[in-house]
Amino acid sequence: MLADAEPLLGRVKAGDANALELLMRASRKYLRQVVEFRMPSELRRRVDESDIVQETLAETFSRIDDFVERKPMPFHIWLRRNAQERLVMSQREHFRTLKRSLNREVPLPDHSSILLVRSLSRRGPDPGDRLENSESMEIVRKAFAKLAHEDQEIVLMRQAEGLSNHEVAQILNIPPKTASKRFTRALIRLRGHTRQLGLTGTGP
Repeated sequence: MLADAEPLLGRVKAGDANALELLMRASRKYLRQVVEFRMPSELRRRVDESDIVQETLAETFSRIDDFVERKPMPFHIWLRRNAQERLVMSQREHFRTLKRSLNREVPLPDHSSILLVRSLSRRGPDPGDRLENSESMEIVRKAFAKLAHEDQEIVLMRQAEGLSNHEVAQILNIPPKTASKRFTRALIRLRGHTRQLGLTGTGP
């Protein structure tokens, strides 16, 4: 995850054009993953993912000099925030008639639950565990759909995107302790829904 960003940022600050190009390439790859996870299905039918990625890159690197001077947060968190802002703007542009609240909330894509289940199924230590997870995919998908938006958000970030608690706290602009409690509560609700739907065992 942009593992080489820090040294590249130092070189960018010193005026190294080659480092800037390398950072843009790494950023594009990371943004593709973020947009895949975050882009709502209804927006995906009207806008290409590549357009969101390109617009986010353009906005990000138009402000890169200010960022490398201040470094208010880790670079990948800043990139992710910029992508989220671009998704919000695109959502407003294409769905002006919808009665949406003017905040940073963007509906999660329909395939979010599938991405979550895939990430969980890959964690099985042996083929038998992976098979069990595969057979339970539909239950987990339905249970995830029952969660409130903020619960879906934090479960997806932690379980599917692999973000740390500290990173989630930075993205949501809340204390790490609050982020941890929110994630724990979301998991409890998710496990409750999976049990109601007939999934036995420890669940997600």
